[in-house]
Amino acid sequence: MSARREPSTRMSILVEYVRVMADTGVDPDEMIQRAGISLRKAQKPTERLPLRQLAQLINITSQRLGDPLFGAQMGIQVRPLHLGALGSLITLAPTLGSAIAGAGRYLRVFNDGPSASLCIDQSTAVFAYKLPVLPDVDQRQHAEYVIAACLRMIRGVIGENWTPDEVVLGHELRVRRADYEARYKAPVVSRPTGGAPRLRFPAATLNTPNRLADPSGHAALERHLAEQLRLGHSSEDLLALLRHEISRRLLGGESQVSVAAIAKALGYSVRTLQRRLQERQTSFDELVDETREHWARHYLEDERMTISDAAYLLGYGELSSFTRAFHRWAGESPRDYRRRLRKAIA
Repeated sequence: MSARREPSTRMSILVEYVRVMADTGVDPDEMIQRAGISLRKAQKPTERLPLRQLAQLINITSQRLGDPLFGAQMGIQVRPLHLGALGSLITLAPTLGSAIAGAGRYLRVFNDGPSASLCIDQSTAVFAYKLPVLPDVDQRQHAEYVIAACLRMIRGVIGENWTPDEVVLGHELRVRRADYEARYKAPVVSRPTGGAPRLRFPAATLNTPNRLADPSGHAALERHLAEQLRLGHSSEDLLALLRHEISRRLLGGESQVSVAAIAKALGYSVRTLQRRLQERQTSFDELVDETREHWARHYLEDERMTISDAAYLLGYGELSSFTRAFHRWAGESPRDYRRRLRKAIA
């Protein structure tokens, strides 16, 4: 029988932690070390971070800052980036309902231990994020962090001003309710039964369209995550993580994707990232080129997408530039590629 894995997440969450700590005057590396986390491992986004250490990091930072709601503050500022492909899947989902379904389905590709669930009772939806029990660890701030992060993700899909009916915490409030509600920008209730932190909101909200939806990109990411789940991968290789971040930026409208920006977002120096890519016999420019080719083929397989639109979405200012690039990838023009696909389907 194989040993049970220690509940963990990815080190990439520490990129978010460092960002949140930027204006506090406290050295985040000092806090990371005090939580028992190796600074060397902390520089590798795809390494595993035990949830025990993450909870301890939030707790000691809260004490150091004198902020009893640091967990909620950190969660409400989190971005989809640290979830890699799963974050991109949420970002590109057609509706809130499909974003939440995808998060629940593929969460364990990235986290060992936590689980997410969505229950609908007549006109009310309840989204819960259950943390595994960690003996001898105060998990209240950790719970406040994860439900704040879920709230932030939902607002990223349907609008920053969205407010749930309730943010429900399964422990007693440690400061005034008004202080919690100022952080969450939502009504907060305490049901100290030890249950999972959860969000209550009208079930009809699940049908809300995503402002940044990309059905083709969403479908491709879902296929990738399904394969990761089938293979039992709990984390991504550096190249996969880079491809997902390049994709996220391309699909978000960035025509020029820089190695400096992505290295910083993933917690690497440019030199270190380039060295790791050399070890894998590739380069950043090659990854960008491969990623553009991947999405170009997907866009051209979608009959609703014009060739000009595909070129624009991939950052090409002129159709001729896209045509030359595609010919280099496929040995034929985008128009001929699409025509050949039609014949194959007919």
